[in-house]
Amino acid sequence: MKKILFSLIFIVSQTCFASGWTGSGKITELNHQQLGGAGSNQIFLKVSVDQNPSSPENCIVRDGFFFEVTDDRTERLFTILLSSLMANREIKLFVTGECHAWGYARLDGVILN
Repeated sequence: MKKILFSLIFIVSQTCFASGWTGSGKITELNHQQLGGAGSNQIFLKVSVDQNPSSPENCIVRDGFFFEVTDDRTERLFTILLSSLMANREIKLFVTGECHAWGYARLDGVILN
């Protein structure tokens, strides 16, 4: 029984840290890739964050993030990121816990500090 309880606590603790907000940081690299054919625009960026709640086993690039520009909301997200880069402002990112094959964490939100 103790082993089952310990296993459940371990699993819950791992999933709790899979998504959430990063610490604050500035964009140090911004990269656009058209992977998977036409219409699949992926943005990769590196941000000098001190904390990233994504799973370190899968998202091995601690300061690496990505998302796909697919609709108005993700276009606005890209605009905010460009604005922060041009103004040299810090941002916080919301990560989903999903990781790209390259080890980057999927981002789904941004706060401009």
